[in-house]
Amino acid sequence: MVEIVFFTSSPIKLAHARYLCRDYAVRIVGFREKTFGANYEEPRIYDRAELIERSYQDALQRWKNFVSKDGHKLFFIEDTSVIIEVLSKEREVPGLDVKYWMKETQFAQLDETLRDMGNDRRCRVRSDLVLHLPPELRSKDSSDSYRIFTSFSFGRIVEHERHFETNLLYPWLDNKTFNKWFVPENCQDPISLLPIEEADKHDFRAGAFREMLGFLE
Repeated sequence: MVEIVFFTSSPIKLAHARYLCRDYAVRIVGFREKTFGANYEEPRIYDRAELIERSYQDALQRWKNFVSKDGHKLFFIEDTSVIIEVLSKEREVPGLDVKYWMKETQFAQLDETLRDMGNDRRCRVRSDLVLHLPPELRSKDSSDSYRIFTSFSFGRIVEHERHFETNLLYPWLDNKTFNKWFVPENCQDPISLLPIEEADKHDFRAGAFREMLGFLE
């Protein structure tokens, strides 16, 4: 059983990661669970490459302080972003800012904006996993100390807001994040209301986790 540490302050993201790794011989441990140390700082910036680099370097420094000064163990971070196609002409909207954007945006406001712009409701949700590479996993031709795995889910924003409770067994299917407004392709309901077997087919993090676990295998 291989231990992989996940830098996240969200118990829901940690539960989701464990669910996605359930068929592999790995054990996902939260950084705070392991060390009681603070998680990395995620700066509020809009450039993905800069965000990933700064987030990774902050996590790496905390990792060296609390766990492994020689870097011979595994950890990862994850960034979620949302791209609403019609609003993303100059930059991704809300992009990497989705967590704050959800707190500041009312559905009626978003709905009115989309209808005024022709009611193009297409969107995609993106996950970037950043895996720290111990020296033995690094390419001989590269000095990179991490590797990025990316996956998407495509769909549209709901026509009408639905009111429901978070799924108690699968809490990432919730009523707070963008999942409550996201209808995957070929579906009629937001992903948070789909049966878990159907939600799994459209899980925006699943592909990145499969790639990461396949690389480690």
